[in-house]
Amino acid sequence: MSSDTFPSYHNQPLWLTVEEIENPSFVIEDFFIKYSLTEIRADLKAWLQDANDKETIESKEHFATHDEIIKIVEACWVLLHNSNVESGQKSCTISLPIYTEILGKKVPWREMVKHDPYLVIKEILSNHSLPKIRNLLRDWQFVGITTECSTYDEADQRKQLLLFYKGLFPLIEALFVINAENNKVEIEKDKLEYLRKDQLIKPIKVIEEFFEKFPLMYVRRELYDWLEAGLSFNGPWPEDFSEGEVLDTYNVIWCLVESAKMLTLIFKLK
Repeated sequence: MSSDTFPSYHNQPLWLTVEEIENPSFVIEDFFIKYSLTEIRADLKAWLQDANDKETIESKEHFATHDEIIKIVEACWVLLHNSNVESGQKSCTISLPIYTEILGKKVPWREMVKHDPYLVIKEILSNHSLPKIRNLLRDWQFVGITTECSTYDEADQRKQLLLFYKGLFPLIEALFVINAENNKVEIEKDKLEYLRKDQLIKPIKVIEEFFEKFPLMYVRRELYDWLEAGLSFNGPWPEDFSEGEVLDTYNVIWCLVESAKMLTLIFKLK
């Protein structure tokens, strides 16, 4: 299909965030976190076979792969664009997407993670103190483990959730320290319960070790299972904790973990 049939702005990235346009290598690294070479070959082969062989295509299975391929192609385009600029070759100007309210809807934290993870962390920790996050996690853990007919009916799944749950506390405290340093405020060490003194010096190491134990794709799956279990809880609920707090806790932890992963990529480029 000729590109002449599309508006001119289609000749530049449409799916990438500001952060991804400025650092397209993030997209490539994230892509291979989501897909190994074996997995992407298998998915593309299945996609091709569906298109060639089946009268009715189960297209929903291809949505995620489709989106990620578009993003990685755009990231490669940006890398080539940047390479051309550095070598003095002529290239078009990239217009960065603008993050604004739409019809009165504010930009949620989830959309800002890859654009500005430092801002997301700052906003969350401004609205949720460390003690509050700890209490939310403890209540969510209790609700998730005790829900009947959930993923956590299996002992191995409960054990894995508990390991993950315990790993979140030092991760969140490391983000607390990084947020304080980034905003040039004194670190309230009396609020920290899980970090050692040596970890206070280099909190990014705590985050890197977290993702060595818990790959991002696992984290996303575990959080979703934990969310489902929490929303299926039949009670009695812990004091000041209900379905609303389950969803809030899920969103807070999801955004913090995704922001933490972005920080590891940013620190690698420093």
